Amino acid sequence: MSEEPKTDPDILESEASAETLADALTGATPSDAAVDEETPAAETAPVESSPEDFGDFSDSRWYAIHVYSGCEQKVLKNIQYRLDVDALAEYVGRILVPTHDVIEIKDGKKVQSQKNLMPGYVLIEMKYNEDVIDLVGKLANVAGFVGDGTKPIPLDNSEVEGLLAQTSHRQEKPKTEMLYSKGEQVKIIEGPFGGFNGQISDVDPQRGKLSVMVSIFGRQTAVELDVLQVDKL
Repeated sequence: MSEEPKTDPDILESEASAETLADALTGATPSDAAVDEETPAAETAPVESSPEDFGDFSDSRWYAIHVYSGCEQKVLKNIQYRLDVDALAEYVGRILVPTHDVIEIKDGKKVQSQKNLMPGYVLIEMKYNEDVIDLVGKLANVAGFVGDGTKPIPLDNSEVEGLLAQTSHRQEKPKTEMLYSKGEQVKIIEGPFGGFNGQISDVDPQRGKLSVMVSIFGRQTAVELDVLQVDKL
């Protein structure tokens, strides 16, 4: 049996002065080096706890857990496992790694994938409980809760809801993950201008298009191209 949840009055009374999510997450991401997981976890699609799985969490707050980069999903699943084993799941609501859909260019083809909105962090919704905080802090690949150095600081609810909205409602046309930037020199490999070199003057990630300045009859002319029609020089 676990102890009754210990409520920290400073946390409950400091909502108005809590740091915003952007301020709270300022700082370097831990080293990519990671130790072995305490429990085996296969690489699968992102896992997220559903709010329907839990009871009333109207008095809970969202907190950010700083984890080793690339281990977000492993840490999420490990937290879920340990909470069940230690009978602490009743104090925790949703746990998630915010992601969004993007289109990447791989081997000359467009591939849809998911990218972390906040690399190096896992979000957890919980009723303040020192046993949960201690459990999470001791897990493999966890650097600790985002806070003031002595205790976790709850995140701003409005910013968390914004992240949840991006995670819950996928875009009909995912944003293209651009590998090119304005001012970069490229070679056109397809289309009527194939073989021309030019400089990128504009980038449109949403449409996956580039505007490239090429020399035609001695004059610089803007040509709109798909990202698949160019290569880096």
